[in-house]
Amino acid sequence: MGFLFIVGAGILWWAGQPHSAAALYTKRCAACHDLPEMCRFPPEQRVDIVRIMRQAQGASSVISEREAELITAYLSEELPCQ
Repeated sequence: MGFLFIVGAGILWWAGQPHSAAALYTKRCAACHDLPEMCRFPPEQRVDIVRIMRQAQGASSVISEREAELITAYLSEELPCQ
């Protein structure tokens, strides 16, 4: 019975996690503030914004190093800007 509870809890936890870089950006960054319009910044500046948020603004408690890598790749290479 305990095993099924642990498995069920793990499935519920996993289902609540972001499963794409875009979802990761939205969930992690919006946890602390409204999301800025990132397309107004050049791609290289978007990388700097994430770095500064982690180093100087305390976002490292919300965004791991690996998550930051995924988010910056999304913002600098995949973000759909027109």
